[in-house]
Amino acid sequence: MQKFPYIKEPDNYSLHMRARGRNRSRKDLARYPIKQKGTRHGVLVKMVGELSYKFGREAARRIAEELYRLNQQTIQSSLDDHLLEFDAAWAGMRKTHVAELSPEELTCLR
Repeated sequence: MQKFPYIKEPDNYSLHMRARGRNRSRKDLARYPIKQKGTRHGVLVKMVGELSYKFGREAARRIAEELYRLNQQTIQSSLDDHLLEFDAAWAGMRKTHVAELSPEELTCLR
């Protein structure tokens, strides 16, 4: 019986994908500036709509935190309020996505 050689190497793929994810999230953030006070909520909801197709909830939440930090000078709300609004927007988006699934896709989800 022949054994196949196994070479253990560092998981460069994961490191590469994490770096790629950071670059992608920076591009996403650049598309959603909060230019004036009173526009944060609208920008956040619009961004959540796009991120819900690209990222999982936790990654999207980290991007929402970064959005807050980058635009803090034009935001009146607290970070906690911002993240609560993110959570509500994400839940709404998930509901919308689930409603769009076919019966076959729904059986796979459950």
